[in-house]
Amino acid sequence: VMSVLFLGIELPEPVKAALTGYLPAQSMHIRPIKPELFHLTLHYLGRSEPEIVIDAIRSAQVAERCHTFEASVERLGHFGNKEKPSVLWAGVAPSEPLSHLHAALLPVLEECHIAADTRPFRPHITLARGRWRGRPTVPESASIQRFYHRRFNPLLFSVNRFVLFESQVSDQGRAYPVIASFELQTG
Repeated sequence: VMSVLFLGIELPEPVKAALTGYLPAQSMHIRPIKPELFHLTLHYLGRSEPEIVIDAIRSAQVAERCHTFEASVERLGHFGNKEKPSVLWAGVAPSEPLSHLHAALLPVLEECHIAADTRPFRPHITLARGRWRGRPTVPESASIQRFYHRRFNPLLFSVNRFVLFESQVSDQGRAYPVIASFELQTG
């Protein structure tokens, strides 16, 4: 069965809890992400067969070629227009091990005939999405400005594995169950 899949890194509960404190207020145009959905995307796979993706990751030995590492959530930022951002995010500091893991998965996408995103990898955790029809309201503008000016205390966490998430949308809302996980090498 085809599902909408993506490869990513789970966040520990204390990091999710800390990030919750930076969420902007929900409004007509701003949709905060539920904290249980916070994650770091490595590659979006679109509609794919989970078994094929899992087999490709195993045969490429991605997990065997990548080591566990520390990641640091360092700052807040946005994508799109600053007044009407499409995404408000928390940025993860680029690091050699993270770039290595991202790159090691590229041949897997090729193997599965999935077009890789050609934009530079900008590791981030989506905190809110903007859906703009017209101008931001005064409270929305204030909320966005507050978000940009918040002091951010870096959040460190260990990355011991990456996972294959499925994106499910139902009446209950959105959920990202983990379909498979791949343990990274220690030491």
